[in-house]
Amino acid sequence: MKISVVGSGYVGLATGACLADVGHIVTCVDNNKDKIDMLNRGEMPIFEKGLKELVINNVEDDRLFFTTDIKKATENAQVIFIAVGTPPDEDGSADLQYVLAVAKDIGTYMNDYKVVVDKSTVPVGTADLVESTISKVLKERQADYEFDVVSNPEFLKEGVALADFMKPDRVVIGAESDRAKKLMHEVYSAFTFQHDRIIFMGIRSAEMTKYAANARSSWEVANCSTVGLIINSLSINPTFTPAIGPWNGISEMLNAAEAPIIPNISGEFSLSYESTVTTTCTSFLKPSGKRGLRGLSINRAARVAVVEGLASRLKKPPGILPAAYIFSTKSTMRGK
Repeated sequence: MKISVVGSGYVGLATGACLADVGHIVTCVDNNKDKIDMLNRGEMPIFEKGLKELVINNVEDDRLFFTTDIKKATENAQVIFIAVGTPPDEDGSADLQYVLAVAKDIGTYMNDYKVVVDKSTVPVGTADLVESTISKVLKERQADYEFDVVSNPEFLKEGVALADFMKPDRVVIGAESDRAKKLMHEVYSAFTFQHDRIIFMGIRSAEMTKYAANARSSWEVANCSTVGLIINSLSINPTFTPAIGPWNGISEMLNAAEAPIIPNISGEFSLSYESTVTTTCTSFLKPSGKRGLRGLSINRAARVAVVEGLASRLKKPPGILPAAYIFSTKSTMRGK
């Protein structure tokens, strides 16, 4: 199948490389010419274990291509993934301008039936906006092409993104038409042939699933942090943890802070300087390359939740702040 992935960042590049590796013909598109030139030279703009080799192998086998030509990528693809950034706006909401700009381009260059897939982490209802944007452009063109918009959230963890994609525990697809469902099943069939882990649901349900999963990950990290603080405050060496699950990396996570953290028995801590709040919490959740509670990697969604939550809510140096509180933000957590 011919597939285009618009956006060659962390999610887009991993998605494109993995889809190409199972036989699809994939074109990765980005408006950053320097990034595309870098990828065509076999250089990676991000680090992910095994990604460079995967990209180079599939480029050499003529299954993976990189371009800035959105027109050609749209015309040649049956399925188009939107994997561009959705940075937080000034009010903390997701900025959808890049997603909608891609939707406009797709409407401009569409020449046949397409399945348009929201892969970016987007608020509930974004698929409706993408659909209306494409429909508006088609109407202006006086073109009558059919298309479906699908939600397919990603659940990739930094450091193990390729393994997560190649051996998913679930593939969530929000689609309405049988035609779109059939094509999406074909896209992912190679990853789930031993156990069909594709879960079809409504489009809005799929969009909500991503935020619910991010919230759960953040809660688990917060819970892990709190228990780790209690262990430290009681001077307990967590060697008992095999009885309840792996805790690899917790000590590194707790000791990585760059500003003073004062734990107490309730799992709260105090941060000494407002100017170091962001760097403290970023490093507090810095990935150690190991797995945390129940195999959880400390992923980007959790770090974003901390940084954005503190940056938007703390107006003065905090006193004692419950660990769970800083993981409670508006819907701005992203896993890209």
